[in-house]
Amino acid sequence: MKEHMKYWRVIRHYFQRKYSLNISELELFLFLYSEGYFTRKVFNEFAFLYTWDRSIFADLTSRGFISTFTKDKKREVYCLSRRGIYIVKQIYKVLDGEMILPQEDECDPSKGYVANKYRKMIIRMNNEGRANNKVQINKPLPPY
Repeated sequence: MKEHMKYWRVIRHYFQRKYSLNISELELFLFLYSEGYFTRKVFNEFAFLYTWDRSIFADLTSRGFISTFTKDKKREVYCLSRRGIYIVKQIYKVLDGEMILPQEDECDPSKGYVANKYRKMIIRMNNEGRANNKVQINKPLPPY
């Protein structure tokens, strides 16, 4: 039995910290990734479930997570940028056990108690993946 979501909190925390995202933005990326191309209306329908921030579209666009796919007189069509797609694909690879999270990012003891707890869980998750022979040992998560 696959337990994809077992370490979701650890994985989510890592990606939120690495890319300066909040949970709403991360969940929005997962939704938009499955949509492929979308209009502003589709974006707003889903985005307003998570946040009251009306500038979230402009913010994600300016940060390079959303790109304009096509523009015409009637409407604009958008998509996740290469950067946004990369983040979602990396999340799925870690959830599927195909990749491991780097442990070095959390090794600095000066980062505090919470960082140390997450580091321990990353080590446990990586060891579990290696024990199941799902993960290539020398294939850490590449930087974007």
